[in-house]
Amino acid sequence: MPRSEPDRLVELDGLRGLACLTVVLFHYVFLLVPDTSTGLGRYSARLLGLGWIGVDLFFVLSGFLLGGILIDNRDSPHLFRTFYARRVFRIVPLYMAWYALFLGLRVLHGWPPGLFDDTMPVWSYALYIQNFFDAVNGRWGAHWMTITWSLAIEEQFYLLLPTVIVFCSRRRLPGILSTFIISALLARYALSLYAPSHTLAAYTLLPCRWDALFLGVLGAWAVRHDGCQSWLSENRWFLRSILVTLGALLAVFLHRAPAFNGEVVREAGYTWIAMFCLALLLAALHDAGFRRVLRLWPLTRLGIISYGVYIMHPAILWLVHWRVRRQLPRIVFPVDGWLTLLAFVLTIILATVSYCAFEAPLVRIGRRWRYR
Repeated sequence: MPRSEPDRLVELDGLRGLACLTVVLFHYVFLLVPDTSTGLGRYSARLLGLGWIGVDLFFVLSGFLLGGILIDNRDSPHLFRTFYARRVFRIVPLYMAWYALFLGLRVLHGWPPGLFDDTMPVWSYALYIQNFFDAVNGRWGAHWMTITWSLAIEEQFYLLLPTVIVFCSRRRLPGILSTFIISALLARYALSLYAPSHTLAAYTLLPCRWDALFLGVLGAWAVRHDGCQSWLSENRWFLRSILVTLGALLAVFLHRAPAFNGEVVREAGYTWIAMFCLALLLAALHDAGFRRVLRLWPLTRLGIISYGVYIMHPAILWLVHWRVRRQLPRIVFPVDGWLTLLAFVLTIILATVSYCAFEAPLVRIGRRWRYR
């Protein structure tokens, strides 16, 4: 069973596990239960209608963790080399292995429709630019690789972030980060105004989504600023108030507009969802009760293997349903629910094996590059 590294915050592993779980439940329950369902099925699906915000939580976490690393080591003479070496060994191997399976299996026959059928050139995945094609085409690519649009956003962000941290003074960094955050709001509003038919563009393009990533970096700066850190530690009531307020707004959207690409959500919703995720992250660091929840074994274990779970879970769901029922995933009869549960268990097993046998050894190699 995978373990946390000694220098990792267990609470953040738990928060990563929570983000992964919400995304999986969104795909495994909300998207599979028909709108015509009644009773428990309908309410269960409705309850999970905002599970897509787990991606926003991943973005905030990524900005917080990597922004913090860069802030701590901004004076290192090896910063760029070490940062990119470690990112390559952490992100690229599993992604490219999954991409290689995509290339190898798609030439065979008998797969469910849409699993390998693509609306974009296959080389776009290798270059991490599939999100541009999603935005232009207005539809997702092959289901095997669909989930990787968010990985493309993060990889593009990694090209920008070290430069922002290194060449901005500590005093001016909060203002620069705030400018990036506001610019995402303006970019999405401009798309709604001038390109209303391109609804996926506001969801899949980096300038439209870097408010969540830079909010995470701003959080990393705040916990390293003596004044901010002391204030947060002494005013936990503020974090709880923010969580309750933004949580109430989330509940309103859950009832009225759960879709990720609704107009109101696109223009302003992504930013306040990211603010809610940042409040969750800060609460994970400062609120003892919430920290105890995030330290629960299932959440921390899921957080550690979350990268593999995130990449694999859509394709495994389709393969299990197609193999047994010869149909695309849906939950109508009890057997459909059991098949979905089986897909989840298989995903956990494969992601655990991947982490222990493949990802973790490569991460240890990446750590041979040091900042100091």
